[in-house]
Amino acid sequence: MPSYYDEITLSPSVDNPRRLVFVATPGSPRLPEELLLLRQEYEQTARVVSVLFEDEKDARKDLFLVLHVAADRGFRGENFNIEDGRLNLSSTREIIVDAAHKARDRLLRQYTTILVLAGLLPLGLGFILSFNKGFGFLDPSSTLFSWILAALWIPAGAAVCVWGDFVLRMQAGLSYDRLLNMDPSRWRPVQRLIITIGISFIFAYLLAFNAVQVGVGGLLLNDFTKTPTLAFAIGGTTGLAFAAVQDILFRIKPTTK
Repeated sequence: MPSYYDEITLSPSVDNPRRLVFVATPGSPRLPEELLLLRQEYEQTARVVSVLFEDEKDARKDLFLVLHVAADRGFRGENFNIEDGRLNLSSTREIIVDAAHKARDRLLRQYTTILVLAGLLPLGLGFILSFNKGFGFLDPSSTLFSWILAALWIPAGAAVCVWGDFVLRMQAGLSYDRLLNMDPSRWRPVQRLIITIGISFIFAYLLAFNAVQVGVGGLLLNDFTKTPTLAFAIGGTTGLAFAAVQDILFRIKPTTK
């Protein structure tokens, strides 16, 4: 049986690996289709490990070493065995899933911190301000008062529902195919919150001027300037249904007369 690969290395280094590099044997024949497909699966698995454990160097290093050993039997030398390579890859993916539970717990802690600081805290401040009717400094019936509450409750709604979205996605349990679903857009939790809050305020601006009309159940979100508690729903809608809000914003086009 011909040899196709002389070496499989970790790049950029053994101590900080991010991908597998397959070094072809000089003069080797054309790669069989099933071997090419298996190599692509190994490379895809390496990308999953690199993304999922980007901030955990030691865990990433350990998993890449396991992946390297698994690939060595399936690809390298004259006695390589494709079937062994497939079985090794399956076992390695199970090890990756086991390690991913720690990554999931780490993300949950980060989202929960966001929930408390950016969600529950401004939500409570808004209720205190509303209950005390602006402490006599603001007219509760004024537009300014409504926008101040919106400035507190839109981020609060976004934070609560970004946390909720993560928890709902994780509720089904972890499998290898669901690993990247922990963070589909590959944003860090704080980055995702900042983006969601920013889009929420753009969404609120358009609703305030009736550029679009959006209802949730029997509520019209455009009325948030009259019913400030709807501001929480604007942030929450963006947090839970970001793709739908994005689609609304993309569909808005200026008209000429």
